[in-house]
Amino acid sequence: MAPAIVGLMIGLGLGIFGWMFRAGDADSTIAAPAAVSAQALVAVPTPATAVPVAPDTSKLFESPKALDTRKAPQAPQAPRYVGTLSIDAEPGGEVFVNRQSAGHTPLRLTSLRAGSHLIWVERDGYRRFTRVVQVPADRVTRLFADLEPIAAR
Repeated sequence: MAPAIVGLMIGLGLGIFGWMFRAGDADSTIAAPAAVSAQALVAVPTPATAVPVAPDTSKLFESPKALDTRKAPQAPQAPRYVGTLSIDAEPGGEVFVNRQSAGHTPLRLTSLRAGSHLIWVERDGYRRFTRVVQVPADRVTRLFADLEPIAAR
């Protein structure tokens, strides 16, 4: 109990000392305002004072379920440049685009990335037809493969 009383006395003493220090030697009497002439009334700009703004804490205590229902902001996507490639063959065969099977002829590939693509058309008993095709954006490119039979020996 004694340390609490000593602490209270020290705190009270520091408080009184601080109050007296801040008051200083200022005259505490109230004087009547001095007469001011009209010429002395000049607008003096006062410096702007910064007003502290408390941080927004409204979202700090949301439940995890509330956080899950909000959509995350998405970055803007770069424009996709795509074209269409139409492939036909005589006789028909299996089509590979960039070494991946794409289906059988006749075939129409929409939304194909613009640029160059490796195209193969294969069929048993015929030579493989291979071409690199440039597909421009927003255009239809047509490719016809005339498959050659493999000569019998």
